[in-house]
Amino acid sequence: AASAKGLTSVQSDDLESVPGNNFRNVITAFQELAGADELPVRVYEQCRLTDMAAYRRFAEAGYRVGMGNDVFRLGALKTLCDGSLGARTAWLKDDYSDAPGVKGISIYEKDEDLEELVQAAHDDGMSVAIHCIGDAAAEQAVRAIEKAIARNPHTHNRHGIVHAQILNADLIERIRAAGIIAYIQPVFLEYDLHIAEDRVGSERLKDSYAFRQMYEKGIKVPFGTDSPVEDFNPLKNLYCAVTGKDFNGYPPQGWHKEKLFTLAQAVECYTQHSAYVSFDEDKKGLIRAGYFADITVLEKDIFEIPPAEIKDVKVYMTLMGGRVTYRREGKVSFDGCGLQKLDVSRDENLAELHALDNPLVFIKSRVPGHDISDAAAEGSEELILRACKGGTVGLQYSPSLGQEYHAYPSEGYCFDGWYDVLGDRLSREAVWRDAYGTAREIFAMFAKA
Repeated sequence: AASAKGLTSVQSDDLESVPGNNFRNVITAFQELAGADELPVRVYEQCRLTDMAAYRRFAEAGYRVGMGNDVFRLGALKTLCDGSLGARTAWLKDDYSDAPGVKGISIYEKDEDLEELVQAAHDDGMSVAIHCIGDAAAEQAVRAIEKAIARNPHTHNRHGIVHAQILNADLIERIRAAGIIAYIQPVFLEYDLHIAEDRVGSERLKDSYAFRQMYEKGIKVPFGTDSPVEDFNPLKNLYCAVTGKDFNGYPPQGWHKEKLFTLAQAVECYTQHSAYVSFDEDKKGLIRAGYFADITVLEKDIFEIPPAEIKDVKVYMTLMGGRVTYRREGKVSFDGCGLQKLDVSRDENLAELHALDNPLVFIKSRVPGHDISDAAAEGSEELILRACKGGTVGLQYSPSLGQEYHAYPSEGYCFDGWYDVLGDRLSREAVWRDAYGTAREIFAMFAKA
């Protein structure tokens, strides 16, 4: 199901998801699936350990942060400081505007209980991810992280608060100064835009849902959906992040436009910022040579369609590590892909061409008559190899990203496999596990389509 929505990685909180809260069973199940190559997504497990007793049991069982591999790995300690805004259980410093006398609930009645847990994780090199929706909860969590860093100022951890919805200017600055991550869920706006001002009033709302403000201050703001609270479809999340509307298009002008992202910023948060959280920024989050071939292929170019349509775009194909984990059935029309063939047949022009970080690419041969798409149509291995070895790679032009046409010389990126359009696989050669090489192959198919 996750692959069908285009997901290649998840950061999940599953240790209490089976009867008896037996974290050993959950971890063992993931390890066995990963070992059998049966996980269609990479899993960075947030370990829900809400008190010192649970943390000690976890450690005594031999589990440590970072244990695992690139498919399944133990990650941050997860705990919670409050409830939800909708139920008025998010912990606020002042009363709810629509419920005088109500401030929500605090999970940790004693600051010391949270601080001890955060300090233990911090000292062991384990990041924390703390659920905080209200400003009182965020204050408690940020203070605990600040104290842990002050006592042991190493830089191995990437602590964060989850949701970070109701904040104030002072908290935002302290989050920035401490290098704290804000795990955010723009899709929450679909519901919250109808209740937020009622709950906290217009004054507190100014520094709440300040996701873009935090982004612009340099705070990492990885996107998530809090599934199963919300649908884990990333396209719906992107839609809410850039339009500020519910799924019915309300309000027509968007909710607080100053809080909204550009699409390029939103995609960056979903990919690069999420990779940063799991310490994977050097191997995923971009289409780049040497990175994992974790790629989502959409039926439309979301940068070239009206933002209102983003939530309805379908996934055509999902790849994880160069392996096809999902492919949409039936005939697919690549509307809006806007692929442009760029003729760079003159060698003297190649010296002036530069590679970008996140190319959308297809292959065009420098040898007349040997275009890769023509070769694939004829099913000729010889023509495919000749086309690839003599080819250049052209970049799609996307005005909304401010990119220019570029091309890439093929030397150093030649491959010795090809895509079987009717099949269900990519070549298992090592080059296909490289994001750049895999992207070249996929967009060659687009050019043919």
